[in-house]
Amino acid sequence: VGQIHDSIVGDVYKKELQNYLEICNKVMTVDIKKHWNWIITPIAIEAEVAPVGGNWFQKAKVEI
Repeated sequence: VGQIHDSIVGDVYKKELQNYLEICNKVMTVDIKKHWNWIITPIAIEAEVAPVGGNWFQKAKVEI
């Protein structure tokens, strides 16, 4: 699910979470610059994850 404000909401199987975050990071910080070479600013992303069965209030930052 894509939203405005450059955010992504994903519904990811727990065992695939780290792989999903790594792919998101690569696409949003490396691949985008290859496609649009005029982007010269550093890009970083942040991620928050809710526990399985949890809600958005329970989200916590995770390292990618």
